Amino acid sequence: GSAVPPDEACDQATIGYGTGRVVGEFVRDRVCFGDVLPDKGENVSRPDGTAGSAELCVEMSVVLAVEMSSQPFKTFRFDGILGLGLGGLVLNQNFSAFHMLLGGGGLHAEHFGVFLTEGEDGEESQIALGGADPRRMLEPLHWTPVAMPEYGYWQVQILAVRVGGRTLDICRDGTCRGVVDTGTSHLGVPASADAEVAKLLTQEAGDLMDCRLAQAPTMEIELPGYTLTLRPSNYMTPL
Repeated sequence: GSAVPPDEACDQATIGYGTGRVVGEFVRDRVCFGDVLPDKGENVSRPDGTAGSAELCVEMSVVLAVEMSSQPFKTFRFDGILGLGLGGLVLNQNFSAFHMLLGGGGLHAEHFGVFLTEGEDGEESQIALGGADPRRMLEPLHWTPVAMPEYGYWQVQILAVRVGGRTLDICRDGTCRGVVDTGTSHLGVPASADAEVAKLLTQEAGDLMDCRLAQAPTMEIELPGYTLTLRPSNYMTPL
């Protein structure tokens, strides 16, 4: 794009989310994501020439919000949204932080890792660009292919869904897919399977104030090459 004269209006875009929408203007800015962590035995130079960790920055296009729906944004404490979808969902590649970082040589690999917490005990969530933080892993990484990447989602094929060892009918026809979405705080299932899944997973709370401690069934999501196992501590929340 090009600079807009003071007497002319900027181009705008409307971005819709699962709930809510944002109207914004296009701007160009230098965006920084924190310090680059050097590989073992590697020295990284800061912009001032001194050794140590350097900032990971890139000049890119962003959407500057000028109008937002009250829900859900009024209740949020963060200042912006970092989109990490595939190319099919971006306005163009200049708006893709990951694409621009790769093009500028700021990343060691075409990977990123997301670690999400519930904010308990002061533990913070984390995003690692250019790799994954092994300190956040409970087991080695497993890989599964992205299904239909042209749609722009981190979407994977689901071969089967099991609750308490029982295989549900939901994926028997071989057309099941699931989206790995950091903006979704719960498990989402098709409306046709909602009642069955809810019935199998719902447990009486009794005296429990933290449902993660409930004696509830294990849920298994079978992907190509790996089965994701979710226990009550993963899919339940405190009351």
